[in-house]
Amino acid sequence: AEAAASGSAGHMLGVTEAHRDVEAEAQAVAYGELRSPFMELILYGPERFDKEDLEDAKVGDTFTVEDCNDAGAGDWRCSILERKGPNQWVLLDADTATIQLESHPHLGDVDVVEEFGMYYRLPEDASLNAHNDAWLEEQPRLSQMQERIFESPRRKRVRGQAAAQQQKQAEEMQKRAKKTSGGDDVNVGMIVQVAVDSVDRARVDPTNATLVVVEKVEKGKTQKETKYRLACTAGVILVLYGRSYINPVPDMTAEMMGMGNVLANWQGMPRITLRAAMAVQSTVGGQGMVRCDCKGKCETNRCSCLREGRKCNSRCHKGNKICTNLD
Repeated sequence: AEAAASGSAGHMLGVTEAHRDVEAEAQAVAYGELRSPFMELILYGPERFDKEDLEDAKVGDTFTVEDCNDAGAGDWRCSILERKGPNQWVLLDADTATIQLESHPHLGDVDVVEEFGMYYRLPEDASLNAHNDAWLEEQPRLSQMQERIFESPRRKRVRGQAAAQQQKQAEEMQKRAKKTSGGDDVNVGMIVQVAVDSVDRARVDPTNATLVVVEKVEKGKTQKETKYRLACTAGVILVLYGRSYINPVPDMTAEMMGMGNVLANWQGMPRITLRAAMAVQSTVGGQGMVRCDCKGKCETNRCSCLREGRKCNSRCHKGNKICTNLD
């Protein structure tokens, strides 16, 4: 028994290396999700354990072992040792972990802890390789079975019905959104407003950008959706907006907002972001707020406010009483 125990201890380092070899080979297999319970425990379970680990094991703990009724005959088999109760261990088959092979007490004359090293041992390299080879040979057959399940007529029909129902729900949601937002009543030339995030505007700026609709664009192949291209005096907004993101301004025209030229010549205007559009409409220069530190009268382009075509504000040149660029 002591010789067998010492031999088993000698396998511990080898088992760790075998674990790595098996794991590397398993990861290289395309069917990596299909593993036997024994291989799962080899890959992700404890790499080393001894009598003390078995003695301290809790109910439900499992260990990969080789067991043998006659150590002299050398008829070892791979199995899973699981603690079932306070004083009970069971041996489960390595392929499914559902078939109970044997049952043994935790403590007693023939308990598992005392017989570890004699009738139970850590899996050897040869056993690991043999089990892994058998598992790899089984993968193509299991994969073909799964493919047949995935491609079965019933499953294909159910998936088609689910996709159709999802498409129907999406169309109904779009109809409700149009109805809530006033319907599809946005046309080219209308003045609209778009909400602006706080990071794209100054604190004193309005929360909405006032723009004009210059084009309606149909997007999508199977599911059509109308998008709107918007512009302002500074340029054309880069992104297209859906109907739910814009709010029409009633009784307002592009000419009244000074955007008549925008509507006529938008195709030749630069593409800009919404932040850049807000900077043009802002009274303080937009996000970041333009200011100057001039000591003089702020009457040349050396003044950043004058250069940007803006009036100096309360954040500019503290203590300067000769500035002429103030309201």
